[in-house]
Amino acid sequence: MDFMKRRGGTVLFVFLSIAGLIRVMSERPVSAHYQLFTTAARWLWSGQCPYGVDFHLAGYWFYSPSCGLFLFGAFAFFPLLAGLFFYSLVSVVSYFFALRHFSKSIGVGERVLELVLALSSIPMYQALIAAKLETIIVAILFFATGEWLKKRYWSGALLFGMILDWKFQPAPMVGLLLLALLLERRVWIPVLWTGGAVMVWRTVPALVTGFPGLRSLLARQSQTLQAFVAEAYSNFDNFFHFSAAMGLHLSLGVGLLISLIAGLGMAIHVWVRFTRGKVFFSQVEACLGLGAWFCLLFSPLGQNNASILGGPFFFWTAGALLMKSDRRLKVFLVGSILASLFLYSDLVSESFRVWARTHSMKTLVLMIQGLVVAFLRLKGDLEGGSPESTWTATIAGSE
Repeated sequence: MDFMKRRGGTVLFVFLSIAGLIRVMSERPVSAHYQLFTTAARWLWSGQCPYGVDFHLAGYWFYSPSCGLFLFGAFAFFPLLAGLFFYSLVSVVSYFFALRHFSKSIGVGERVLELVLALSSIPMYQALIAAKLETIIVAILFFATGEWLKKRYWSGALLFGMILDWKFQPAPMVGLLLLALLLERRVWIPVLWTGGAVMVWRTVPALVTGFPGLRSLLARQSQTLQAFVAEAYSNFDNFFHFSAAMGLHLSLGVGLLISLIAGLGMAIHVWVRFTRGKVFFSQVEACLGLGAWFCLLFSPLGQNNASILGGPFFFWTAGALLMKSDRRLKVFLVGSILASLFLYSDLVSESFRVWARTHSMKTLVLMIQGLVVAFLRLKGDLEGGSPESTWTATIAGSE
């Protein structure tokens, strides 16, 4: 019992990860997403363009040439089931150890880590079944942030540049983190290095394709991605789908404007925190949490079954749950977390799931959840003075 109390989050995470691994390995036909990713990788290595091609698997290939060549290319030439197993195992293991690396770098206690693992367990299960790239992206994000906190800017920038090249979706998290560095330490080098790293990873595939081939691939990628976003931006569990469910159908231009306003609001939130001179590690955790919340709600590049992208938001939420604050708000927050995890699960009736999806209830719950977390964490930081009001006192001391 004492072990479960101390390591319950790890046990739940491992159990559901194994369950997800067993399920994805046993399903037939084999994961369409994984087959799409590895087929695109083989096409790239053979000199063919996979962009805009309907492989009749799981849509179209959108990720960067370097992602296909060097990430999925590492699994593409294994036998199908062996490659899927190794890819899934790498996803889980990298997330688990990168999260621990980040936790140690930021100085949090085991209670927070266990709570984050518990919050990540169901999203990890869903991500494994769908073979989501976002798991590895978040793992690299956690690890790279840990490197930056240790002032290893070059390695962090190289990793950030890699995932931004793969897929631009983590840009809000990286952008807010860069803002934190500029506000706190006035460090410009990581900003420049990250931009340079994106260009490096953008260019490296030319070693395989040649520069004319790479230019052609990038042009086709841009065309395919633009067409996909214009058609599908409101089909995912995000603010745009919620608006459509409420009868307000937003054009892509209006949607992008709303995304910009939301991003500016989050940047202002970060700036307000820094003007109060609070703990830098608390600001880093808030930047990643806000950025992840943005990705889940306001990004036109959203994905269903990719709530593992909210890993940094789970971290931010865990801090709110462990702070001494309004008990009623914390109870409400726990309820919203459970609702977001189980609204679309097999534990509820199919008719209810259809109703919840049609009315975008998960998005509504996530919006409320994020506002409550932001209020609790900002309130705690702005109060000042009490040991419970700072990240290092409350969280690092919670072991």
